[in-house]
Amino acid sequence: MCWFISHRTLILIGVPQVKWTSVPDLVEKRRVFLKDGWAYVPSREQSSIVFQEFQTRLERALEVIYHPAHECNHKLNLNGKKDDSKGATANG
Repeated sequence: MCWFISHRTLILIGVPQVKWTSVPDLVEKRRVFLKDGWAYVPSREQSSIVFQEFQTRLERALEVIYHPAHECNHKLNLNGKKDDSKGATANG
């Protein structure tokens, strides 16, 4: 079945628009209306937007947490090795 609905109607009825690149799975399955680089997502498919945004924010947060912690652990390990080697030569 083919539906013909105008761009203005989609905006008036409150169908959310997102960049089409943020919902590639829905674009691939042809579950959204595309116009000028925007995807208009019907209510039954909006969970995809939520999941995608959650995944993006989680990845960014983990990167922020991981990198400083990794650098801190790396510095501690280097300092620990230097201290152990100095102690071993002074004692032995």
